[in-house]
Amino acid sequence: MSRIFVDRDLERWEAFATAGPHGFPEPASLVFRCVSDRERPSRGLTTSGDKSEAESAVLEMDATQLHELFERAAPLS
Repeated sequence: MSRIFVDRDLERWEAFATAGPHGFPEPASLVFRCVSDRERPSRGLTTSGDKSEAESAVLEMDATQLHELFERAAPLS
């Protein structure tokens, strides 16, 4: 499950959860992918818990919390 939001630069981003390394359920990651400018690098952030917990968090957190996580996420290579 994913969620679309707009950042400070008015770019649209998709936030979604992924499984942990090698497909293991923990620790899950949140990934932010720019849908308005595909050239922008995606960003990621490791979370505590498994993928289903991370998916629930993405859907349930308010916009301020989502933006805070986005700001903490590092560019993915």
